[in-house]
Amino acid sequence: MGQLFFSLGDHLRDELKQCLPVFVDRLKNEPTRLSTMKALVKVTSSPLRNDVSPVLADLLTLSTGFLRKNLRNLRLATLELIGALSRDYGQGIGAPVMSNIIKELPALIQESDLTIAQVALHVIVAAGNTHAAAIREHKEPIVARIVEISRSPVMQGSTLTAVVEAIKILAVIGSKDDTDLKPTVLIKRFLQPVYENTLNSQNIPEVVFSATHRQGFFGTAKCVAALALASGTDAAVVAACITDILTKDSSENVKMISLAVIAEIGYYSDLSSQPKLQEAFHFVFENGKDDSKTFAAMALGKICGGNVRKFVPNIIAELENESQKQYVILNALKELIHLVPSERISIEGIAPFVDRMWNSLLKRAGSVEEGYRNLLGECLGKLTALEPVRFVPLLIDVLQKTPAVQVRCTMITAIKFTVSDERRAIDPVLKDAIGVFLGFLNDPDLTVRRTALTLFNCVAHNKPVLLKDKLNVLLPLVYKETCIKEELIREVEMGPFKHEVDDGLDCRKAAYECLYTLLDSCLDQLNIFEFMDYVSRGLTDHYDIKTLCFLFIRRLVQSAPLSVTQRVDQFVVEIVKLLQSKAKPNAVKQEHEKNDELKRAALRAVHSLTLLPESDKSRSIAEVMGTIKAVPDLAAMWEHVKNELTLTAVATHAQGDVPMDTN
Repeated sequence: MGQLFFSLGDHLRDELKQCLPVFVDRLKNEPTRLSTMKALVKVTSSPLRNDVSPVLADLLTLSTGFLRKNLRNLRLATLELIGALSRDYGQGIGAPVMSNIIKELPALIQESDLTIAQVALHVIVAAGNTHAAAIREHKEPIVARIVEISRSPVMQGSTLTAVVEAIKILAVIGSKDDTDLKPTVLIKRFLQPVYENTLNSQNIPEVVFSATHRQGFFGTAKCVAALALASGTDAAVVAACITDILTKDSSENVKMISLAVIAEIGYYSDLSSQPKLQEAFHFVFENGKDDSKTFAAMALGKICGGNVRKFVPNIIAELENESQKQYVILNALKELIHLVPSERISIEGIAPFVDRMWNSLLKRAGSVEEGYRNLLGECLGKLTALEPVRFVPLLIDVLQKTPAVQVRCTMITAIKFTVSDERRAIDPVLKDAIGVFLGFLNDPDLTVRRTALTLFNCVAHNKPVLLKDKLNVLLPLVYKETCIKEELIREVEMGPFKHEVDDGLDCRKAAYECLYTLLDSCLDQLNIFEFMDYVSRGLTDHYDIKTLCFLFIRRLVQSAPLSVTQRVDQFVVEIVKLLQSKAKPNAVKQEHEKNDELKRAALRAVHSLTLLPESDKSRSIAEVMGTIKAVPDLAAMWEHVKNELTLTAVATHAQGDVPMDTN
């Protein structure tokens, strides 16, 4: 019914008037309440602007009570309805009714349920435009909840945007006639977890450490920046942050939150006139700890949004210098490239500097240190994604001509980050070029092959269509890398002991990870029986590969049960061997724990095999169940695994209603 009015409301105005009292009546009945609420959300969210004013008061009164209910889906639908009504009928809602609604919202703004928190914040924004008095009446719990949720390490995306919009509305209300909601006061509230706000004789905040998750600094910084920019105090806030950074007694947390605030303000405002800005960055690069340097690199890249022509050349100049700050500067460049194109930085804006960036990055592509090469590759890859027609052939040219292993790895890593860039349509360029890069699965160097496997996995996950006509050539190369190669196993003496080191293990793990990805993205192109042969072989390999192969079995049972039925015997032989194995008598605690975890993984695979068609008639499954029941420890482990998987299945199919935290 709701969908009908959503789509055809302009033709059903009379019918809607007749149905509205029925909707209200159904809201009073608990069995029909949730479905009715969802229908009303459809009716009110229609672009046809359906008129529900005849029952507006009844809807809002009932909805206020529903916000206290335990059913999550009901609370969510109720908030969506209130948000739509506040947007469309703001002036027509009575002040007492809106006050009662606002009173219930702070309890819904919680880190434990960001979806509900986001919709509640939207209601605050809608109410703030028409009922400022109701917001002022309940300002303290609202501000406290917003400050708390902004510090959450999981705060991001649309929820963080909703937090910023809500705090802007509060600031607008405060700028008129409410001292407690003035932007400067709100900024202090947001910074309270890091600054205790005790002032010395110079009126400068003394730095006192307070525990806050560092990932939460980004949310806090966005809110502080929004308040500063809206109130015109951005220059003063940045100057205070620079002072805090340059103060020797400042804690690392203070430096990081200051850098995060500078980054957010500098993205929208030109900071080139700040006299000590560059000094602050150099101070952190020279004296800061790793976390502070990471924040400084992010800030250095992001402030380019305020003045591209001033700050981008500075980053490139630092990159061209042979200094010890290269890794940090690369992180700044990565942040800059990631922001292109965006609201403040366009492709055309950085076009004059692209050649210098490219040449500086290529010059360092042969670095021996793998982490540095990966960062170089990411910068090259994101830069390539901006102009793929121009840069992909250049990558191929370097890749094919260089004899250096490290350079080949960097070029392959670069195209991996180009493939994973979802913001631009680059498939036509990659379609022909990707085969050149994946051809290095057959490279004589082990490191290059491992890097090529990482690329293969990325392509299979993000753009499997690029593998469509190449899989018959590439898959045998991936299968080849799953084999144990004796020439890569060496013996190392550690004091009186000898220890085997398998240099090919990482490559084999990468190959099996590729196969696992193919199960999701290219199942229809696989010879499933050949595929299962390699899965079976992996059950005799290293611990990590065995664990992964047990996941293979579980996935294969879901996607190709009839094929798995024909290979149950092959899998069960290896599973029984593992279940009967024991750790060495002199094994340390970690080895016993690892052995038990592997057995649990095997039992989960057995549980999946028991779900196959006619599994009760399989001799192999009967054999493995007999092995499990014959050993008390295995039997207890089996019951635990079975209960765990049953609970997971129930949770997966549940509606998702959870009790509300009313503390």
